[in-house]
Amino acid sequence: MNNSANILTSSVATDTLKAIFNIANPDLKFINVEKEYKNITIKLNSLNSGGIYLFWLLDNPSKCYLGSAINLRKRFMVHYNNSLKNNNHPKFYSCVKKYKWSKFGFLVVELDKNKTILREKENIWLNKMFNDFALRDNILNMLKLGNNWLNYKHSEKTKNLISELMKGKRKSEIQK
Repeated sequence: MNNSANILTSSVATDTLKAIFNIANPDLKFINVEKEYKNITIKLNSLNSGGIYLFWLLDNPSKCYLGSAINLRKRFMVHYNNSLKNNNHPKFYSCVKKYKWSKFGFLVVELDKNKTILREKENIWLNKMFNDFALRDNILNMLKLGNNWLNYKHSEKTKNLISELMKGKRKSEIQK
Protein backbone atom coordinates (compact mmCIF):
# COMPACT_ATOMS: atom_id res chain seq x y z
CA MET A 1 0.00 0.00 0.00
CA ASN A 2 1.44 3.34 -0.89
CA ASN A 3 -1.21 5.86 0.05
CA SER A 4 -3.89 6.35 2.64
CA ALA A 5 -6.71 5.99 0.10
CA ASN A 6 -5.76 2.31 -0.22
CA ILE A 7 -6.47 1.82 3.46
CA LEU A 8 -10.16 2.43 2.94
CA THR A 9 -10.36 -0.32 0.32
CA SER A 10 -7.87 -2.70 1.93
CA SER A 11 -9.15 -6.13 2.92
CA VAL A 12 -7.69 -5.63 6.41
CA ALA A 13 -9.36 -2.25 6.90
CA THR A 14 -12.10 -2.60 9.45
CA ASP A 15 -14.99 -0.21 10.03
CA THR A 16 -13.07 1.23 12.98
CA LEU A 17 -9.99 1.99 10.88
CA LYS A 18 -12.14 3.41 8.09
CA ALA A 19 -13.82 5.74 10.62
CA ILE A 20 -10.43 6.91 11.90
CA PHE A 21 -9.12 7.61 8.40
CA ASN A 22 -12.34 9.33 7.34
CA ILE A 23 -12.34 11.86 10.19
CA ALA A 24 -8.60 12.57 10.13
CA ASN A 25 -7.48 15.88 8.63
CA PRO A 26 -6.06 15.10 5.14
CA ASP A 27 -3.28 17.67 5.72
CA LEU A 28 -2.16 15.67 8.75
CA LYS A 29 -1.82 12.25 7.05
CA PHE A 30 1.67 11.11 6.14
CA ILE A 31 2.88 8.01 4.34
CA ASN A 32 6.42 6.83 5.11
CA VAL A 33 7.31 8.38 8.46
CA GLU A 34 11.04 8.22 7.72
CA LYS A 35 10.78 10.11 4.44
CA GLU A 36 8.18 12.58 5.77
CA TYR A 37 9.88 13.18 9.14
CA LYS A 38 10.74 16.83 8.47
CA ASN A 39 7.28 17.61 7.03
CA ILE A 40 5.59 15.92 9.98
CA THR A 41 7.59 17.85 12.58
CA ILE A 42 7.02 21.18 10.76
CA LYS A 43 3.28 20.55 10.48
CA LEU A 44 2.97 19.40 14.09
CA ASN A 45 5.01 22.38 15.30
CA SER A 46 2.56 24.73 13.59
CA LEU A 47 -0.41 23.29 15.48
CA ASN A 48 -1.62 25.08 18.56
CA SER A 49 -3.37 22.02 19.90
CA GLY A 50 -2.98 18.59 21.33
CA GLY A 51 -4.55 15.63 19.67
CA ILE A 52 -5.06 11.95 19.07
CA TYR A 53 -2.63 10.34 16.66
CA LEU A 54 -2.23 7.01 14.91
CA PHE A 55 0.79 5.17 13.54
CA TRP A 56 0.00 2.28 11.21
CA LEU A 57 1.99 -0.29 9.29
CA LEU A 58 1.48 0.54 5.61
CA ASP A 59 1.29 -3.07 4.47
CA ASN A 60 -1.11 -4.05 7.24
CA PRO A 61 -3.11 -1.11 8.65
CA SER A 62 -4.57 -3.30 11.40
CA LYS A 63 -1.10 -3.16 13.00
CA CYS A 64 -1.53 0.27 14.50
CA TYR A 65 -0.77 2.31 17.58
CA LEU A 66 -3.11 5.03 18.85
CA GLY A 67 -2.17 7.67 21.39
CA SER A 68 -2.85 11.20 22.54
CA ALA A 69 -0.66 14.12 23.54
CA ILE A 70 -0.96 17.75 24.52
CA ASN A 71 2.19 18.44 22.46
CA LEU A 72 1.93 16.29 19.33
CA ARG A 73 5.33 17.28 17.93
CA LYS A 74 7.13 16.39 21.14
CA ARG A 75 5.28 13.07 21.43
CA PHE A 76 5.97 12.21 17.79
CA MET A 77 9.67 12.92 18.28
CA VAL A 78 9.79 10.83 21.47
CA HIS A 79 8.34 7.86 19.60
CA TYR A 80 10.58 8.39 16.60
CA ASN A 81 13.79 8.82 18.57
CA ASN A 82 13.16 6.24 21.31
CA SER A 83 11.70 3.42 19.24
CA LEU A 84 15.10 2.02 18.30
CA LYS A 85 16.71 2.71 21.69
CA ASN A 86 14.34 1.38 24.33
CA ASN A 87 11.26 -0.71 24.78
CA ASN A 88 8.81 1.59 26.58
CA HIS A 89 6.07 0.45 24.20
CA PRO A 90 7.13 -3.17 23.53
CA LYS A 91 4.63 -4.16 20.84
CA PHE A 92 4.83 -0.86 18.98
CA TYR A 93 8.59 -0.36 19.20
CA SER A 94 9.30 -4.01 18.32
CA CYS A 95 7.21 -3.58 15.20
CA VAL A 96 9.10 -0.39 14.30
CA LYS A 97 12.42 -2.19 14.82
CA LYS A 98 11.27 -5.02 12.57
CA TYR A 99 9.80 -2.96 9.71
CA LYS A 100 11.55 0.45 10.13
CA TRP A 101 9.86 3.86 10.03
CA SER A 102 9.70 3.87 6.23
CA LYS A 103 6.98 1.23 6.45
CA PHE A 104 4.77 3.29 8.79
CA GLY A 105 2.24 6.03 8.23
CA PHE A 106 1.27 8.72 10.72
CA LEU A 107 -1.90 10.75 11.03
CA VAL A 108 -3.61 13.06 13.46
CA VAL A 109 -7.10 11.71 14.13
CA GLU A 110 -8.52 14.63 16.12
CA LEU A 111 -7.27 17.88 17.60
CA ASP A 112 -8.15 19.18 21.06
CA LYS A 113 -6.39 21.32 23.67
CA ASN A 114 -8.18 19.87 26.69
CA LYS A 115 -6.20 17.04 28.33
CA THR A 116 -9.30 15.44 29.92
CA ILE A 117 -11.24 15.46 26.66
CA LEU A 118 -8.22 14.04 24.81
CA ARG A 119 -7.96 11.18 27.29
CA GLU A 120 -11.70 10.45 26.98
CA LYS A 121 -11.58 10.50 23.17
CA GLU A 122 -8.47 8.33 23.13
CA ASN A 123 -10.22 5.82 25.37
CA ILE A 124 -13.30 5.82 23.12
CA TRP A 125 -11.13 5.04 20.09
CA LEU A 126 -9.10 2.41 21.94
CA ASN A 127 -12.30 0.79 23.16
CA LYS A 128 -13.60 0.61 19.59
CA MET A 129 -10.30 -0.82 18.39
CA PHE A 130 -10.01 -3.46 21.12
CA ASN A 131 -13.64 -4.48 20.57
CA ASP A 132 -13.13 -4.80 16.83
CA PHE A 133 -12.59 -8.54 16.34
CA ALA A 134 -10.46 -8.03 13.21
CA LEU A 135 -8.20 -5.49 14.97
CA ARG A 136 -7.83 -6.64 18.55
CA ASP A 137 -4.95 -9.08 18.01
CA ASN A 138 -2.96 -6.67 15.87
CA ILE A 139 -3.21 -3.46 17.90
CA LEU A 140 0.23 -2.33 18.99
CA ASN A 141 -1.04 -0.63 22.15
CA MET A 142 -0.31 -2.59 25.31
CA LEU A 143 -3.17 -1.21 27.37
CA LYS A 144 -6.83 -0.89 26.54
CA LEU A 145 -7.03 2.58 28.10
CA GLY A 146 -4.88 5.58 27.29
CA ASN A 147 -2.62 7.15 29.90
CA ASN A 148 -3.34 4.21 32.16
CA TRP A 149 0.05 2.88 33.29
CA LEU A 150 -0.60 4.10 36.85
CA ASN A 151 -3.44 1.61 37.25
CA TYR A 152 -1.74 -1.20 35.34
CA LYS A 153 -1.23 -4.48 37.22
CA HIS A 154 1.35 -7.00 36.06
CA SER A 155 0.18 -10.59 35.66
CA GLU A 156 1.58 -13.22 38.02
CA LYS A 157 3.61 -14.60 35.11
CA THR A 158 5.20 -11.18 34.50
CA LYS A 159 5.85 -10.66 38.21
CA ASN A 160 7.63 -14.03 38.38
CA LEU A 161 9.69 -13.20 35.29
CA ILE A 162 10.75 -9.84 36.76
CA SER A 163 11.59 -11.57 40.04
CA GLU A 164 13.78 -14.12 38.24
CA LEU A 165 15.56 -11.40 36.27
CA MET A 166 16.29 -9.43 39.45
CA LYS A 167 17.72 -12.36 41.44
CA GLY A 168 21.32 -11.81 42.41
CA LYS A 169 21.28 -8.12 41.56
CA ARG A 170 22.03 -5.63 44.31
CA LYS A 171 19.24 -3.27 45.20
CA SER A 172 19.95 0.44 45.46
CA GLU A 173 19.07 2.34 48.63
CA ILE A 174 15.94 3.64 46.91
CA GLN A 175 14.76 0.12 45.95
CA LYS A 176 15.23 -1.27 49.49
